[in-house]
Amino acid sequence: MPENNNQLLEEITLLLNEGKVAINKAENQNLILILGGTGCGKSTAINYLAGCVMMEVEDEDTGISYIDCLDPVAEIGSGAVSQTLYPNIVNMRKPIEGMDAKLCDTAGFSDNRGVAHDISAAVSLGEVFKNSASICAVIVLIPEADILDSRLTKVLDLFQQLNMCLHKENFKGSITFFISKSFLGRTEKQIYNVIKRKYEQLCENLDSNIEEKAWLFEELLKDNGKNIHLCKPLASDEREGLLKQVLELDEVKDKTSAFQYPISARCKISFRYVDKRNSKQYRI
Repeated sequence: MPENNNQLLEEITLLLNEGKVAINKAENQNLILILGGTGCGKSTAINYLAGCVMMEVEDEDTGISYIDCLDPVAEIGSGAVSQTLYPNIVNMRKPIEGMDAKLCDTAGFSDNRGVAHDISAAVSLGEVFKNSASICAVIVLIPEADILDSRLTKVLDLFQQLNMCLHKENFKGSITFFISKSFLGRTEKQIYNVIKRKYEQLCENLDSNIEEKAWLFEELLKDNGKNIHLCKPLASDEREGLLKQVLELDEVKDKTSAFQYPISARCKISFRYVDKRNSKQYRI
């Protein structure tokens, strides 16, 4: 066996062993899954939804303001590398009466840490699904700038990956969409109108290959925009209402086979190889 494959196997084994604690935290828990691309503001959204204290901070050198969190439950980062590898089961810092669901942070799509990390993230998330009591709902984070892009390039990339990992029949009715990094004062209705117009243009373009992703646009646009929510981390008074709307969604129907983490062809080849060396069988 080539040495690099030996090293890959050792790295994956180490990462999976490190992830056992995270996986075990999902045991018999009702979870709200948080998905989005790397750098979409997912960790900021999770800290907000968990009830952490959020604040606006101005950089003394640049004068640029950004949102920070006191005592975060999810580490906030920036750039092309996700701050999250293993699913992070988050307790509510500020509980909501009658709600026992916990938030589940995940590795961002389009992370670039390599094969071993991609495989470990995929396996860990699959195990979390199996161990949980239920997946109550799925929140997908989309930055407002991605929606304003004339060709919806990043939205289409995200939906391509979501279509690869979410089985449509299991997730229809279970997904809602949060618009992150919204700084321009647009309302949910205005954002809905922007997306609707661009989606209609895509449908008219025979080269857009929109068919496989159409169901996600239909989920995004259903009920005339009522499935689109602005994520405003400084608006603490809106947090409880947002979470209650999320919990009105349908529970994911078959959580044991519903999710397949989108990984590269190289990762799939490597994973099949690793699988032969281990007695435990993983499905991704």
